[in-house]
Amino acid sequence: MIFRGKVYKDKNYYLIEIPDLGLMSQSKTLKEAKKIIPSLILDLVDKNRLEISISFLNRSSFLIQSSEPKYLIGLMLSHLRKSKGLTVREVCQNLNFKSTRAYTAYEYGEKMPSPKKLEELIQGIDHAYVPVTELVKFA
Repeated sequence: MIFRGKVYKDKNYYLIEIPDLGLMSQSKTLKEAKKIIPSLILDLVDKNRLEISISFLNRSSFLIQSSEPKYLIGLMLSHLRKSKGLTVREVCQNLNFKSTRAYTAYEYGEKMPSPKKLEELIQGIDHAYVPVTELVKFA
């Protein structure tokens, strides 16, 4: 799975945004902005061996891949759920899950959902949400 992000200049700062993960930060230089992108993610995931790969498409757009995409998917699900003001229990009710543990395994990055399951999980949170991510296999 590939996530998209962007860096853009806003007055005196460069803003870094990764919409599907709900991440935003700023830096004084473009070089510094590019350097801090992996730490934005790693600080939230807290996994020692997680590898993050950043590929810039141009000066302002970049792609993010991970050696363990299930953790980034978990961040995305958590961000989406919280942005909609939903509890885990409410999401589970929307998905007809019998226990909250079935859902939290995805949000905590303990399970990797198939593309079909991921679509189902996203729809259980927000029917109108279309992620900016690309569902591709990480090589």
